[in-house]
Amino acid sequence: MLERTVDRFPNKTFMIVKGQAVTYQTLASEVSRAASRLARLGVKQGDRVCLYLGNRPEFIYLHFGTLKLGAIVVPINVTYRRRELAYIPENSGAKIFVTDDFGWQYFFDAKGELGSVQHTIIVSDKPPPHDSYSYNQLPYQQTTFESVSIKPDDIAAIIYTSGTTGRSKGAMLTHRNFTSNIHDLAQVWKWTSSDRLLLGLPMFHVHGLGVVLHGVVYTGGSLVLMERFDAARALQLISEHRCNVFMGVPTMYSMLLEVEEPLKYDLSHMRLFVSGSAPLPVKVFRNFKEKYGFEIVERYGMTETIMNISNPVEGTRKPGSVGLPLPNVQVKIVDQTGKTAPSKEVGEIMVKGSNVMKGYWNMEDATRETFVDKWFKTGDLGYVDDDGYILITGRKKEMIIISGFKVYPREVEDVLSEHPKVKEAAVIGVSDQLKGERVKAFVVPQPGTPPSEEELIKHCRKILASFKTPSSITIIDTMPRTASGKIIKGALAELTKNSTKP
Repeated sequence: MLERTVDRFPNKTFMIVKGQAVTYQTLASEVSRAASRLARLGVKQGDRVCLYLGNRPEFIYLHFGTLKLGAIVVPINVTYRRRELAYIPENSGAKIFVTDDFGWQYFFDAKGELGSVQHTIIVSDKPPPHDSYSYNQLPYQQTTFESVSIKPDDIAAIIYTSGTTGRSKGAMLTHRNFTSNIHDLAQVWKWTSSDRLLLGLPMFHVHGLGVVLHGVVYTGGSLVLMERFDAARALQLISEHRCNVFMGVPTMYSMLLEVEEPLKYDLSHMRLFVSGSAPLPVKVFRNFKEKYGFEIVERYGMTETIMNISNPVEGTRKPGSVGLPLPNVQVKIVDQTGKTAPSKEVGEIMVKGSNVMKGYWNMEDATRETFVDKWFKTGDLGYVDDDGYILITGRKKEMIIISGFKVYPREVEDVLSEHPKVKEAAVIGVSDQLKGERVKAFVVPQPGTPPSEEELIKHCRKILASFKTPSSITIIDTMPRTASGKIIKGALAELTKNSTKP
C-alpha cells in the first residue's frame, strides 16, 4: 500500500511536523532505513517489535519498517507504567523494545521482568543509556530495503485492549484487516488524495494508527502531526495548514467547545469532523454544530475490528446514532438466546467481515469465547431503528438490572448531560439489597455554580421512569479515562466502594 502510493506521489507532502514537510519519497527512504536498522539487530519475519513512543515521525518509520520485514508491530500506550510495561512485551514475546527519553525512565523500572526483549532502542539525540542502542546511530543499508513476501492474513500488529476490566488482551490484526477496512472508510468518507488531515490522536491506538495513518497513506493524502492534542493549537494548525479533515474522540470535541473566540480561526476549508472510540453525547453534537457550524460524523469501532459502522458523509447524520454498517462489514443485533433481535429491541452487537481480528494473541480460550460461527461478539448493546441506523446503549457488562427491569447507562447519561449545568455524566450500577442494583451517577459540572444532587435527580424524574432515575449523584472534577477517551467505570465503582467504607 505504501509503495504504491510512493510510486504515484513521490514528491507530494506526506506529513508536516513542526512546520517541516516530509515527502512520500522521504517517507519511503526513512522506512527502508528503519527496516535495515531492525534487520541488523536480528529482526525477522514474525518477530514482534514494541513501540513505546508518542506521536513522532520515528513511530511512523518504525511501524512501516517493521511491516517491511514481515515482523509484527506492538504499539504500547505511552501512559502505561510498570505493570503493563512488564506484561505486554513479555506476553507478546517481543524481541525489540523502542522508546524515547520520556519512556525510558518507565521502561527501566520494568526492564528486569522482560525476558524476551533482546535489544532496546532509544530515539534521542542524547547518548543512549547502558545496554541500549541509539536509533539515529544504528547503521543502515544505503540502498532501498526490499520488502519480504507478506500474505494478506499474516499478522501486521498486535494491539492490546484498554484493559479497563482486567488484564488486557492482544488483538491480532492482519494486513487484510487494515487494508480492507481503510478501503471501506475511504469510500464512505469520500477520502481522496486531496485531503489534508490533522492527526492529534495517539498512533499507539487503533484509531490513530489503523484509521488516520493508514488512511492517509492509502489515499495518498497528507497529514499534519501533533505530538499531543491541544484544542486551541489544533484549530491554529487546521487554519494555518488548511486541513480539511479532523478525527477525534468526544473528549477532544468537548475541549474544542471550550476554546474562546473560535471564529478567529479559518475553518472554511474543513469538510469532515469525525468522532469515535467512545459515545458522542448528543449535547456535544448539537453544541458543536451551533458553535462551529459542522455536524460531527460519529462512527463505531473497536480494537478487535477497527471500524464497523459510520454515519454517512452525504446523507442524514443522526445525533446519538453511530450510523450504518460499512460496505463490507456485516452487523446484527442478537437477543439473550443468540437469535436476531427485532427492530428497536436492544441486544448485543455482533460483527463479521474482513476487518475482524484473527484472534487474541496466546489466548485461545478468550478467542473461542468471543466468536460464534465467525461472528465477533462485541460486548456492546444497541438496537436498529426504522431507518437501519444503529444506536449504542452501553456495554453488556454495564447493563443495570433493578427488580428485573433493565437500565442502559447511555440513556441516563444523555438525560443528565442535557442539564445546562452538566458538562458530562457517567452512570454505573451499584449493589442494592432489596432491588439487586440501583443507579449511581457521577457528574462533572460546567464552570460556575455546580448543580445540587437534588436538582439533577428532579431533572431526571421529569424525563425518566422512576427505576431509571439515579438514586444518588456524586459531583467530581474529572472523569477517569483511558488514552482513547473511554471513561473507566471500574474506577468510578472503586470510588463508590471507598466512599462507603466506614
